[in-house]
This record gives sequence, structure tokens and C-alpha cells, in this order.
Amino acid sequence: TNFRQKHMRALMSKWESDGLSAATLQNRFSTFSIFCAWIGKNAMLGPIEDYLQDPERSERIYAAQRDKSWTGNGVDADAVIKAIAEDDPRVALQLKVLRAFGMRVKEAVMFKPHRSDMGQHVALPRNAGTKGGRPRSFPVDTPIKRAILDEAKAAVPTLDGHISNPNKTLKQNIDRFYNVIRKHGISKANLGVTAHGLRAGYLIDRFKEIT
Repeated sequence: TNFRQKHMRALMSKWESDGLSAATLQNRFSTFSIFCAWIGKNAMLGPIEDYLQDPERSERIYAAQRDKSWTGNGVDADAVIKAIAEDDPRVALQLKVLRAFGMRVKEAVMFKPHRSDMGQHVALPRNAGTKGGRPRSFPVDTPIKRAILDEAKAAVPTLDGHISNPNKTLKQNIDRFYNVIRKHGISKANLGVTAHGLRAGYLIDRFKEIT
């Protein structure tokens, strides 16, 4: 209950000098805002800028500062995926699904093509690896997307089957995915891209289509 403005300034000054990011500074300041409410000092703290030597350090950047897509970094996705297919067809198929529908890695690893194919769209239920467990859907609006969805269905013999190795756990399949793509140079250190870059490319393409 002895917490004062001077204590908040001392903390922020320390964290600012430590070089913490704007996002981290904001999160920590928000935590203390909640704490102040707990101790009955709801209105004690002012805006975060008042507690920083450089107010601009509080400005959180949400927009990407560089193109993270494979295309934007000169990576031939078709060639890379083709090479991976010779090593592990399942991982190659997961990458195709990532690229076609903008899925996250966990969603692609857990993807059940027969259950998810709704004709004009692909539907992922709550238990399909989605972020926050929220259901999601993706349009099947091009021949290429339909072809990849049909390829995924052809690779899975059962209605409830997923496109990963059925004899491995989810963690083992995710580990296998990352091990294979790293082997083929898919990392920031090598080709300058990650698997998430396929999702970035999908979103760029969707933006262009919509606008």
C-alpha cells in the first residue's frame, strides 16, 4: 500500500535502460495499473509516457517492418516443397496446406481434410489446433486450393484421419515437421524465412484479392 508514483518511475526507468521493447514496457505498466486498483489507488498512474525518459519508447509497432513471405524473400516455394516431398511427403503436404489456406503449423499438422471439406470452404473446429480453440474457416475459391484439398483427402484413407503420421503423437509430428524443414534450410539463418512465411504470403495474396 506504500506504492507511489516515484516507485513506478523507478521501475520504468530501470526497464527502459535495460532496453526492453515497447510491448514489454506496456505489458508491465498494465500489470502495475491493475495492481494499483487492487490496493485502492485506481487513479494514481497517469499515461505510460509520463514514466519514460523517451516517451516514444512506449509506441508499440504492430505492422511488419519487412516482408516475411517466401516470395518476398526470393524463395521458390514450389522447388523447396518438391525437394521436401522426396524426403517426407507428409511434411510437404502440410506445407502445401499452409500455403494454400494460410493455416498455422499446428492446424496443418492436425488437419483432417475429409471432415473439414465443406465444399466452398474448409472448416476447422475448436479441437483442430486453432489459436485460443476458436473455430476457423478458409475459402476454397481457386482450382489450386481445391486440388490441394483433394490431394490431402487422397492421402488420408479414413474419414477422421489427419495428414500427419497416425503412429506418432501430436508433439512428435510437430517436431518432425520442424526437423524436416530445418534440414532443407527453412529458417531465418539460412533462407531468411520460416514456415510462418507461407501464412504471411497467403495473407498478402488475400489482401490483394480483397482490395
